[in-house]
This record gives sequence, structure tokens and C-alpha cells, in this order.
Amino acid sequence: MNARRVKAAEGVIFASQKTRQTAAGLAMSLEAACLLQSPETAAEQLKQLRELDALRLRVSVLESERAALLAAHTPFPDSPHCQADGERWPCPTRVALPAPAGALAEDRHQCDELDHQLEHLADDVPADARRTESVAKLRGLLARQSGGAA
Repeated sequence: MNARRVKAAEGVIFASQKTRQTAAGLAMSLEAACLLQSPETAAEQLKQLRELDALRLRVSVLESERAALLAAHTPFPDSPHCQADGERWPCPTRVALPAPAGALAEDRHQCDELDHQLEHLADDVPADARRTESVAKLRGLLARQSGGAA
């Protein structure tokens, strides 16, 4: 049950009852508010929801399998080799596993020396303060251009 749709239907029915409509009038009001569905549409929505749940379950299983593989493939503390398969670190298994979303960008940020230099050069003025200052400058410019009418 979708509480939002029920509440919307309640509002349409209540408004229709104020005008003393018949059951057919109530149904027409619901249809006009796009709150009625054909059995085919409802079945299609149910099928899509089941497919979505199956996909979410599959993603969860794959993420847990990935985590288990990554946990097993760690380097020896005293050697540049993988504990799981003895390959040189990073081992082929670890390299073949895709990184989670966002991890690649963070890795790139950590490895990029120029990015770190630019980060330290950034001024300490908060973005909101810079935006307020820019807006004030633009308003002043607009006022001068329009003869003070702004």
C-alpha cells in the first residue's frame, strides 16, 4: 500500500462527495486525477518491483562476494606477495576486481601531486562568502549600468 496514493484518493473522493456524486461520478473523479490503474498496468508495476528486488539482492550478493575476495587477497607483511595465491602484489585477482563507486576518483585524487598542490593553494574563504561577494559586485555593476534604478 502506498500511503501517499491512498491520501490522494481520499482527497479526491472527499471532494467528489461534497458535490453528491454517484459511485460512477467518484470513479470518474479518480480517473481524472490519474489514480486508477488497469489490471495490466498494476501487473506490470508488480513485475518491475519484483525484478528490482531481485537485482538488489544480486547486487548485495556480488558485493559480499567481492568483499570476501578482497579480504582473502592481502599482502604478506614482510613480502610483496599475496597471501591467498602467492602472486606478486598487487595480485591479478585484486587488480581484476572493480573498485566500488567513488573509489577511483579518490584514488586519483590521492595520487595526483598537482591536485594536492592546488588544494593547499585554495583560499580559506568559504564558498558562501565568495558567492555573496560576487552577488554584491554584480548588483553594483547592474546598478551603475541602469543608472541606479536596480
